[in-house]
Amino acid sequence: MGQEALKQEIVGGLRAAMTGWKNGIPKEVLYSTSPNSKYKVRKAWFALVAGNLADIIRNVLNEELQIPEELCAEVFAYHEALVNDTEFKDRLTTQEDIDKAEVIINKILVEFEK
Repeated sequence: MGQEALKQEIVGGLRAAMTGWKNGIPKEVLYSTSPNSKYKVRKAWFALVAGNLADIIRNVLNEELQIPEELCAEVFAYHEALVNDTEFKDRLTTQEDIDKAEVIINKILVEFEK
């Protein structure tokens, strides 16, 4: 797959994560079986984000995708923090957690949609 096609695939996945899931933190606890459960506050959303970031990292390491070094370092650091932070996994998600994820997603989207 060419670099531009790869970028478009990644953009599609990240756009779906940004627009297909709701903002806000509802009062009730949401489960995968809850109606309208697609809120960014759920750990499932963070797993989706982590998966997209892992795809980017894998493609950069395989030299199928090139991104600026600074952005690559940010993607790698955020991904590592997201998947290895046991404290995050054991607590409720905060708006700050969502905001951090959206910042990195937006940086990637800006870079890939140039």
